[in-house]
Amino acid sequence: IIARHNITVAARHRAYDDAKAMYDYVRMTVAAKGPEAFRDTVTRQLKTKSLPPNVDESVILNLPQTAGIYIFEDDTGAPLYVGKSVNIRSRVRSHFTNATTIAKELKMALASHNVSFITTETEIEALLLESAKVKELQPIFNRQLRRTTRQSIFVRDFDDSGYETISIKNTDLSAYQNLDDVYGVYTTRSQAKARLEAAAKTFQLCPKLLGLEKASGACFRYQLGLCKGACIGQEPTERYNARVELALERSKIESWPFKSEVIVRISDSRSIIVDQWIVTSVVDHAYDEPVFTALDNGFDIDTYKIIRSYIRRHPESVSLG
Repeated sequence: IIARHNITVAARHRAYDDAKAMYDYVRMTVAAKGPEAFRDTVTRQLKTKSLPPNVDESVILNLPQTAGIYIFEDDTGAPLYVGKSVNIRSRVRSHFTNATTIAKELKMALASHNVSFITTETEIEALLLESAKVKELQPIFNRQLRRTTRQSIFVRDFDDSGYETISIKNTDLSAYQNLDDVYGVYTTRSQAKARLEAAAKTFQLCPKLLGLEKASGACFRYQLGLCKGACIGQEPTERYNARVELALERSKIESWPFKSEVIVRISDSRSIIVDQWIVTSVVDHAYDEPVFTALDNGFDIDTYKIIRSYIRRHPESVSLG
């Protein structure tokens, strides 16, 4: 480009001189073709679906255009990233397009040597399988769904006067027995504490009863008029406890609303068997046998969120097992 357009460059491969050469080229191009044509060309170039240098194009072309999960692998076959989509090929290509603008995507694209996949019949199967595979394989570029051996949870209890109290405990939730008393699940203790502090401020909850402050009498917020006096028995327990429930209703684990395991129909030919928010299997009605079984027999917060969301949106799909 420099030679073709006779652009003067004092020193090649120097930051300022290369940037100046690009600036001069853009000015010449805009002057010759017009700003609109230049913008259109740049837009087309940015949308070009490029491929990483170590992945053969045939690998991408052989990806299915159906629902399922995909796994980016390095040169040894080790998993780098697990994702899900209703169109695997399209979603994988979008990663490579974003590699020009997102640092994480660029690192992943450069490290990738292959893309494997597992197809599913429905999107919810892909969601469940993605969550399970991330926890099983522990890919380095997955962070949100990766299993942490211990989580920081809110545990609800009552003091001697009947006021609800919240304490933060570090535990392995998959082995925790009293899920009805879990009012929040967080990756770190600092995240949990920040959520409690925000709830105390927004709903005028007592920091002493939330375990955020130690005091023998009234809490410090009461002295500022920011606590209604639950810490000294001044506010009725029913009123205070109702506010705690309201403050944490979105983060607490919902009690299993059924008397036994349930069958949740997810398509004309598929159902999932769920008990206590744990998916035990996915059943194909044509064969009347499991096509996918749970990779973890304990409670999993991500599976819980997926199943609860689906049942709320499709209550008609649920029948007793």
